[in-house]
Amino acid sequence: MAPTEPEAVAAIEAVAPEVFEGTHPDLVVEGEQVTGVVEDPLTGESNGVITLDADNATASVQGVLGPEVTLEYQVVEPATTAITENAELVVENATGVTTISNVTDDASVRVTSTIASPESDHVIPYAFSADGMTSIVEIEGGSLLFLDENEEMIGGVAPAWALDAAGVSVPTRYEIDGLNVTQVVDVSAGSFEYPIVADPLWGTNLFSIVDY
Repeated sequence: MAPTEPEAVAAIEAVAPEVFEGTHPDLVVEGEQVTGVVEDPLTGESNGVITLDADNATASVQGVLGPEVTLEYQVVEPATTAITENAELVVENATGVTTISNVTDDASVRVTSTIASPESDHVIPYAFSADGMTSIVEIEGGSLLFLDENEEMIGGVAPAWALDAAGVSVPTRYEIDGLNVTQVVDVSAGSFEYPIVADPLWGTNLFSIVDY
């Protein structure tokens, strides 16, 4: 069984409270959708929109690097998708994994998953898409870059991390298959306490200053 939203929030706050810090200051909630303005980190000018959509289980960011990039979450029934009173997208899956996504003040999307137990899935898949995006590549340090046909960067994902209920680091990595990214949480090398919290951070403006 997947953790409930309060259980997932409690698990995250116990080991990584910073996940809920530095949130976007001006989000609008309308039904099952959250929207916010994306600002250029250098000029402060508005140049895009960020959206969390519970009906479609997606998050989209259009920022300084150009095209809108969309993340589609895995939904395994019976599942629950909802927007919380804190303007977060929650996806509770039959896989035993609950994912909470919140928007940061630099208009990135932090995607934090709580793995309930040893019986839960320890692989968390994400499907990315954008007009003109042709590949996702991993660079030194573990970040992922979204590239177009000219190998120009249009967004990316920060290195993955995972912590168990005692705050112990759990080995984790990304696996790439086309435009699909799977975060793998590997508990085979040790004994870990559950629930386990795993997190990637992704967006467009965050990567506008990356040199690759």
